[in-house]
Amino acid sequence: MNHFQLARWNGEGLASPKYGNIAVKKLTERMLSRGSKNQNLKVKIFAGGTVIGKSSGKFTIDERNIILATDMLSEKN
Repeated sequence: MNHFQLARWNGEGLASPKYGNIAVKKLTERMLSRGSKNQNLKVKIFAGGTVIGKSSGKFTIDERNIILATDMLSEKN
């Protein structure tokens, strides 16, 4: 199982902002279109999303969200 199954859109169906990689991209695009500059953006990561009593696979949803966020930050420097 891909550990980004819930956090990252896999290219199938609608590219919904319920997936982390789509939400971050859309948020960043909107901020930049309204005058923000990449060099002035600051990022804070807050984990969440674990459903009590549910865990699917190797990582919990909040752990997948943290991995997704840190990977996206690394890609963008």
